[in-house]
Order: sequence, then structure tokens, then C-alpha cells
Amino acid sequence: MSGKNAALPSLTAPADLTLVGCVQDQQDNQAAIIDWLDNYTVSDGCESEPTVTHDFSLQRSTLTVTWTATDDCGNSVTKTAKVLVVKDQNPPLLTAPADLTISCVQDQQNNTAAIIDWLDNYTVSDGCDSEPTVTHDFNSTLINYCTGNDLVVTWTATDDCGNSTTKSATRIEILKDATPPSLTAPADLTLSCVQDQQNNTAAIIDWLDNYTHRMAATPEPTVTHDFSATTIDYCTGEDIIVTWTATDDCGNSKSRTAKIVIEKDVTAPSLTAPEDITLSCSGNQQDNQATITDWLDNYIVSDGCDSEPTVTHDFSAGIIDYCTGDDITVTWTATDDCGNIKTRTALIVVKKT
Repeated sequence: MSGKNAALPSLTAPADLTLVGCVQDQQDNQAAIIDWLDNYTVSDGCESEPTVTHDFSLQRSTLTVTWTATDDCGNSVTKTAKVLVVKDQNPPLLTAPADLTISCVQDQQNNTAAIIDWLDNYTVSDGCDSEPTVTHDFNSTLINYCTGNDLVVTWTATDDCGNSTTKSATRIEILKDATPPSLTAPADLTLSCVQDQQNNTAAIIDWLDNYTHRMAATPEPTVTHDFSATTIDYCTGEDIIVTWTATDDCGNSKSRTAKIVIEKDVTAPSLTAPEDITLSCSGNQQDNQATITDWLDNYIVSDGCDSEPTVTHDFSAGIIDYCTGDDITVTWTATDDCGNIKTRTALIVVKKT
């Protein structure tokens, strides 16, 4: 009668496994672990191939691995070994791009595109993480072409273990905008006096807006002028110098001048006296007086500049003498705002009684 097999298998676990640092290709570590898990030795006095299992799992919180050898009779033995993991404390290797130089341009989208490309032009690598996270602290609102202050940009690369490195020796060199706008004033404008000054006003408004400008930085610089309508004097005919000033967002400015040539008003009003009038003595002189009053107001006057020239006459009722029958010469005088004068005469023919 044979005796019962109570002898345990002989099991030797492999030596502890040390994983020296994280590697980008984790398949290398995975292969090393698989080889290590199979590197035990086992024997049994009864069975040639005892069953060996282990409890290794990548999801386990502990890296102590237990092997169990079991023969056909259910006799089993366990052995343990450790996976020693060296902590990843190496930050990524980060290289920032070379300095970038920009100047103000009309289409800022061109600079924006250049900055975006530049911000992405770093290089990064890590012994463990194949894709470290890279951030930067650039803020487009800090760009000021008026001061020309350079910007220092810092990139930060962080791997999966939280190791990080920064590079901030790179800058955006801002070329200060010191170039004034290009400004061209309109050609000189010539004005003469007209009755309806609104026509001249409209011409001046159009002329004041007829400048041209161009600049590299701002599509619409601010353009002002120093014209004042109160300075026009057609009586003196003094020309007016108008100055336009174009100013960009950085305070750079350029001025240009042109003249309003004022043609002096030297033209006298047009004056037509009424036809001669004949008077005879009347019992009611008020009738003659009313006739004379109407006749004195029956002139015609106009002026190219002054819509209401002043008209006077030299008639005096006291000079009518029906006894002598002397005719009376009446003179009308028309004067415009500039002092230009025109005179015309007519007769009061007095019938002697």
C-alpha cells in the first residue's frame, strides 16, 4: 500500500524587479514584467509540472507579487517578490522658440497669425510622457505699439507625474509706432460772394472732407481742421489758411494746409430809378405826397452778394415850388454790406401854376 503524497512543491520566486524610471514606450516595461513573472523555478517530488499562478495586476495598489505552486494532490506553496518602481522626478525637456519681432500693420490678423505660429513653435520631450502638456502666459491685450514695450512669454511643460519646467527667456520685440499718418490736403478753393451763402457753405463742407490719408497702423486716423466760417470776409478779400491734422492711435500726427481764396466784393449793387414823375398843384397836397412816397419806393435794386442793399434818396418835400415850376432831380443811392455804391437819378417835373 502506497503512502499519501503530502510533500509541498519547491518554489523559488524571481529576484525583485526594479523599473528604473518611466519610459515613453510602456511596452518595454510591460515586456520586462512578463518575463519577470515567468522567471520563477518550481519542482515537485511527485509531479513533474506543478501549476504556478501569480496575483500580479497593473490595477493593484501594492506591487508585492505572490506566486503559488500547486501539485496534482492539492499541495501548494507560495513565494513573494516585489516590483520596485523608481519615482519619475525628471521634468520635461522644453525649448522655447527664438525671439519674435513685430511692428504695427493695418491688418492685425497678419500679426495674430504670426504670433499663433510662434507660440506653437516650441519643442518638448519627456522620458516618461510622450505628450507633455505645454501652456504659455501670452496675453494679446498687452501688445502696445505706442510704447513699444517688449513682452516676455513663459512656456510651461508638465508631464503626467506633475513634473514641470519653464522657459521664459524668449520675448516678443514690439517695434514702437513712431510713423505719422500720410496726409494730403485738397487743392485750394476759390470763393466769391453769393446771395445764397448756403451754396458756398456746401462747397466748403465738401472741400474740408476732400483730404486723403493713409497709414501703416490704423486704417482710420483721426483728422481735424481749424476752419471757422466766421473768418470769411468778402469785403476785405483776405484768404484763409486751413490746417488739417491727422493723428493715429499712438499720437503720431501730421499737418497739411490749403487756402480758401476769397474774391473781394468790389461790385456795386444794380440800381434802377423809377421813371420821371409829373406833378401839378392840387387842392389836396396829400394826394401828391402819397404819389411821391410811392414813386420814391419804386426803384429796383439787387446785389450779387448782399440780398438787401441799403437804398437812400435825397428828396425833400420842402423844395417843391409850383409857382416857379422848377423841376427836382432826385438821387437814389444803393450801398451793399461791403460799402460798394451805385447811384441813379430821376426827375419830378413840376407844372407851374
